[in-house]
Amino acid sequence: MEKSYQTLMLMFDELLSLLIESEEYKNYQALRQKLKKNQEILSLIDKVRKLQKELVRKEHSQMDVISTLEEYHTVVAKLSEIPLYHAYQSSQQEINSYLQTIKTSIEMIIESVILP
Repeated sequence: MEKSYQTLMLMFDELLSLLIESEEYKNYQALRQKLKKNQEILSLIDKVRKLQKELVRKEHSQMDVISTLEEYHTVVAKLSEIPLYHAYQSSQQEINSYLQTIKTSIEMIIESVILP
C-alpha cells in the first residue's frame, strides 16, 4: 500500500507541475497580479462582498432585500464590464476546470487502487 501511495503522490506532483508550468496558469497569475494592483476592481469586489453579507443578514432577519439586491446587481454589472476582471474570471474558470480534472483523475486512481 505504501508503494501505491508513493506512486499516487508522484502522479499528483507531476499533474500539478504540468498545471503550474502551463501557459494558462502563467496567464492566470499575470492577470491576478494586475488585478491586485487595480484599485477600482478591488473596491468593486469589496463592495460585492459587503453587499453579499448584507443580503444574507437581511434575509436571515426577514428584512426587505430589494434595494440591496438592486445595488448588488449594479456593482456586479460594473465589475463585469471591466476587461481585466472579465479576463481574470475567464482564466480562473479555466484553471478551476483543470483542477477539477486533476481531482477527478486522482479520485479514479485512488478507486482503482482501493477497489481493484
